[in-house]
Amino acid sequence: MTVRVADLRVTHFGAQQPAVQNLSFDLDDGQVALLLGPSGAGKSTLLLALSGVLGHLETAEVTGVIEAPEAGLLLQNSAAATVGETVFRDVAFGAESAGLQRAEILRLVPHTLAAVGLKSLDDSRDPQSLSGGELQRVCLAGLVSLAPKLLLLDEPTAMLDAAAADSVRLAVLDYLKSSGATAIVAEHRFSGWLPTADRILVLDDTGELVANGLTAEVIGTQLGTLESWGLWTDDTAPVVAFENPDTDTAEEPRTGKLTVLVGPSGSGKTTRLNAELELAQARLGSDALGWLPQNPVHTIVADSVLDTAAATAVRLHADGRQHAEYWIHRLNLEVCLGRNPHELSGGEQRRLALASALAHAPKELFLDEPTVGLDRINWAAVVEAILEVREQGANLLVATHDPHLIALADEVIEVEPRAIADASKRGSQAFSPLAMLAASAITLVGALFFSSLLGALVALAVEGALLAVALRSLPQPGRSRLLIPIAIGVLSVGFSNWWLSGNHDLNAAVLVALRVAFFGLPGLLFASVASPAALGDQLGQQLRLPARPVIAAIIGLGRAQRLQHDWRSVKRVREIRGVTRGGLKETWALLLVTLIEATRSAQVTAIALETRGFSSLNSDGKPQPRSWAIPARFGRGDAWLLLGAVLVSALGVFWR
Repeated sequence: MTVRVADLRVTHFGAQQPAVQNLSFDLDDGQVALLLGPSGAGKSTLLLALSGVLGHLETAEVTGVIEAPEAGLLLQNSAAATVGETVFRDVAFGAESAGLQRAEILRLVPHTLAAVGLKSLDDSRDPQSLSGGELQRVCLAGLVSLAPKLLLLDEPTAMLDAAAADSVRLAVLDYLKSSGATAIVAEHRFSGWLPTADRILVLDDTGELVANGLTAEVIGTQLGTLESWGLWTDDTAPVVAFENPDTDTAEEPRTGKLTVLVGPSGSGKTTRLNAELELAQARLGSDALGWLPQNPVHTIVADSVLDTAAATAVRLHADGRQHAEYWIHRLNLEVCLGRNPHELSGGEQRRLALASALAHAPKELFLDEPTVGLDRINWAAVVEAILEVREQGANLLVATHDPHLIALADEVIEVEPRAIADASKRGSQAFSPLAMLAASAITLVGALFFSSLLGALVALAVEGALLAVALRSLPQPGRSRLLIPIAIGVLSVGFSNWWLSGNHDLNAAVLVALRVAFFGLPGLLFASVASPAALGDQLGQQLRLPARPVIAAIIGLGRAQRLQHDWRSVKRVREIRGVTRGGLKETWALLLVTLIEATRSAQVTAIALETRGFSSLNSDGKPQPRSWAIPARFGRGDAWLLLGAVLVSALGVFWR
C-alpha cells in the first residue's frame, strides 16, 4: 500500500468540531483517486494531513494513523504558493532543501520544467508575471523535482481557463505516468479527471467518508448526492432564471448590456477591466459604479456580513439595508449573516463582494471573475443576479474565462495577450546587495564625522553624480518617487535642528541635513534595486548565517513588497464605495484589511515551504543541511563601489 489511513480525526485549533473524522482508506501504488465532497467537507484538511504539513505548523490536533510516502502538495492559490523570486529559484527550492549538489540542481530544473510542458519558458522570469496555467505548472515542477511518490492536488484548476486547466491536468498525468506515483485530486469540476481516476473518495459535510470505491461504482451510486451538493458532475451549465432572451420576445426591451472580456490566463483582462473602471469613475462618479475586484477580501469594510454589503447602499438610499438583505438572500449568504466577513470561505467572500456591488443599484458594474471557484448551486445564483441587474438596465463589464457565462453575453471582447516587460532579470547587476548595504553603512559612518559645510556639499554632489552613473543601467520604475521621502527627511531634520538650537544656528542645521542626505540617498536607492534573493545567497553563503532563518526572512521581505499592491487595491475599493473616513481612522482601516490578507497569504506560503522540504530532517533526525543553487558573488564592481563609498566619505570628512 502507498497510502494507509486509519481512524483519522483532525480538529483545527480553536474549532469545536473536527474537520475530518472516522476516516479509514487504503490506496495502492500508482492509483489516482478523486476526493469529492461539498464545500467545507474537509478535503483540504485531509490533503494537508497526508502531506505532513499539519505536524510542522502545529495548527491542528491530529489523531489516528497515516502511513504515506513523502508527498508533494499542489495548492489552489499558486500566486501565494510560489517561494522563489524567479522561476529557476522556485523550482530549485525543494532540491536546495534536500541538500542536492549545485550541478545536480542545474540539471534537474530544466528537466523538471520540460516534464510539465514548460521547456521553452525563460527561467529568469518572475513567477508573478506568468499566466495562471504557467504558474500552476511552475509550482508543480517545484514539487516533482524530487520525484514524490504521492501527489496531492487541492483544486489545481479551479482558478484557470479551460486551456490552462487542460495544460495543468496533462502535466500532472504525464508525471504520474512516467513516475508511477500515486495521486489524490480534490476538485469541484472533476469531469476532466474521470477518465484517469481509478477510484473515488467521497466526504460528507461532517468530514466523514461516505463512499470509497471504483470510479464507475461511486459515480453510479453517488451521482445524485454529488449533484445535490452542487458539484460539477459534467460540463453543462445549470439552468438559470434569465436566459438572455431576444428583445422581441421579452416583455420589455432590455436597456442594460452584458459585455465580457475574454482571453487566456495572464492576457491582461484585469488590467483592461480596471482601466475601464477608472474611466467610468471619472465620467459618472463613484456612486454610480459597482466593483467586484479580483481579491474579494479587499471589499470588506465592516465587522458583519450585512454591514459590509449595505455600506454603500445605506449612504445612498433610505431603504439601502433592505436592498443589501435582498442580495444576501439571492446569493445564498443568509446563513452567514452572524459571521465576521473575514471568517468566510473564499467563495462566500466573493459572493458577499458581489452583493456589496449590487446593493446600491449602480448604473455600471465591473466584475472580475465573479463565477470562479463556485459550485453549480452558487454559480447559478451569481449568474441569475448578473442577468437580473442587466434586465433592470445596468451595464456590466465582466472579466471571465467561464464559457457558460460568456455564452450569455451581449458582446465579447477578446483581450490580446500582453507583452511582459519582465524586470526579474537581476543577475547581471553591477553590484551585489551585500556590497550595497556595506557602501550605505560606510556613508553613514562617514557622515557622522562631517564638520565642514562646504565639505559636506562637495561630498553630496560627488555622491549624487556617481549614483546617477551607477544606477543608470538599473531601470526601476518609480525610483524618482523615492526622492520624496529623502527630501522630507532632510528638510524635517534640518528644520528641527534649526528650530531647537539655542541660537537658531542655520549652518549647523544645514550640516545635519546634508549628513542625512549623504547616507540616506544611497541607502534608499540601493534598497530599491537590490534583489532579496541575491541578498539571501550572500548572507547564507558568504557570511555563513543559518540558512533557514535567512530564507524565511528573504521570503517575508518579498511578500512585504507585494503589500503595496494590496494597499492600493483596498484604498480604491473604499473610495469607490464611499466609505473612506479620512485621517488616522482611514489609515487604520487600510492597514487592518491589508494585514489580514497578508496573514492569509503567509499561511499559504508557510504550507508551500513545508511541502518543499523547508523543515526536512536527515537520517539522524537533525535539520537537513541546505545547498545553494546560485553561487553568491562579490565581484569587481562591488570592490569599486566600496572604494567609491570610502573615498567620497573621506572627501566630506577631510575637506575644509
